[in-house]
Amino acid sequence: YETRKDLLIYATVLDEKQISKYSDILEKIDLSKLENLNNNYENHINSLKEKTSKDFKYTKKGAQFNIASETNSFIVLTIPYDEGWKIKINDKNITYEEVDNGLIGFKINKGTNNIILEYETPGLNAGIYISIISIISFIVYLVISKRRVRG
Repeated sequence: YETRKDLLIYATVLDEKQISKYSDILEKIDLSKLENLNNNYENHINSLKEKTSKDFKYTKKGAQFNIASETNSFIVLTIPYDEGWKIKINDKNITYEEVDNGLIGFKINKGTNNIILEYETPGLNAGIYISIISIISFIVYLVISKRRVRG
């Protein structure tokens, strides 16, 4: 393969722990067999397109979509991995993985999967509370300083 991206059309990069964790639904690829797949590149892309969600919607905090699968599967989203994501499948929180050197991947079950992605910036709420407390403290400091100058 001339470029890494060509290989990623056919495979997902996982670490050893992830390979073990998902060994029941994934199979290791023999790179020598991929050479033959290069001739079927367009067919493979079209096959992948058929498996994508047709009802993707942006929401206030992220996105929502449905995806049907004939088997338990592992999907990779072209969304950068970040710990601020919360992902629900059929109203259940799931854990997701960092795969392909920086993307989000997770297991889906056979059947229809309603997937909800919500993003919240890590530390945002703590930062807001600290800012509010700092502003209040500064105002209190100014009031006390004025009283001392007068007194």
